[in-house]
Amino acid sequence: MSNEKSELCEALAKSLVALGTKETLSIVSRFLIAIAFHQRISFEFDCTLGKLNVETISLNGENEGQNDE
Repeated sequence: MSNEKSELCEALAKSLVALGTKETLSIVSRFLIAIAFHQRISFEFDCTLGKLNVETISLNGENEGQNDE
């Protein structure tokens, strides 16, 4: 794992301890949504533990993102 990835994982682990699971997940979720919104994409991530779907909307409430499949 690259140093940058290790540092991010360590920061998230520290956040779990300091802020708790729900607050950390809320922060990470908002960050993912903000990136997707800024890039005007929606995306889906699947792994053996679960599935994550980020679907962006435009400011007027309509679905704006395009899935990267």
